[in-house]
Amino acid sequence: MYIGDDSRTSVLGFITGYEIGTNGSCNISKCISKVLADIHSINTSSDGWPGQIARFSQKHDISWLASFQLLTLEVISIETHFDQEMRKELMIKVINLLSVIKNPKDFWYAYHSWHFQWKFVYELINKCCLDFFSNEIQSKLDEINYELENCVEISQGGYARPSINSYAIAPELCALLEKIAY
Repeated sequence: MYIGDDSRTSVLGFITGYEIGTNGSCNISKCISKVLADIHSINTSSDGWPGQIARFSQKHDISWLASFQLLTLEVISIETHFDQEMRKELMIKVINLLSVIKNPKDFWYAYHSWHFQWKFVYELINKCCLDFFSNEIQSKLDEINYELENCVEISQGGYARPSINSYAIAPELCALLEKIAY
């Protein structure tokens, strides 16, 4: 379904319409609010679940939309078993994160928001999808994660450059994931 541009307003409109259309049988907003309160200690207030996501975004220095995507994956992992389609969506998120690892001269690694999104997705993979990936893919995911965990945090919440090994592993891993996801 096309909902317009990728924006907070479009997401809120879609979720509201979807929840009304299902007569409350699928309350995504309530599930997101519960995860934010129970797992991430971000309680609701007068600004509702969109405000909770805004506070989560601010806390982790990522966009509202990126936060919504991550939290939706987390809710699905808790509320249902990750089916084939949801695992593909998670792989696409991993591919998108890894696709920025191309050139040692780029500064993708310096941003806290990239590291946070990677950690979030990596934890979700380990929680829900270990049986989905081959040993080769899991080994490469673990290797990339190890490289990133060992990046030294420097001033302003940024990170020092990872080892050159990351630049070799990421394209190989993306290629393997693309074969499964597409």
